[in-house]
Amino acid sequence: MTGPKKSVIGMDVDVSIKRFLTSLPERYKLAEGECIFNACIFSINDENCRTEKVTRIFLQ
Repeated sequence: MTGPKKSVIGMDVDVSIKRFLTSLPERYKLAEGECIFNACIFSINDENCRTEKVTRIFLQ
């Protein structure tokens, strides 16, 4: 996932909270600011289909 650090899935926090609290439609506004990148890499054993290793990636 990538996007602004202070956001709700990439959207402005205040707009997202207002939409949640009021249950009224509100046009989403893209958040601005420093962005981050988060991901996971899974190593899977093909013989037993089990995850052997999880590597976390976090870039600022």
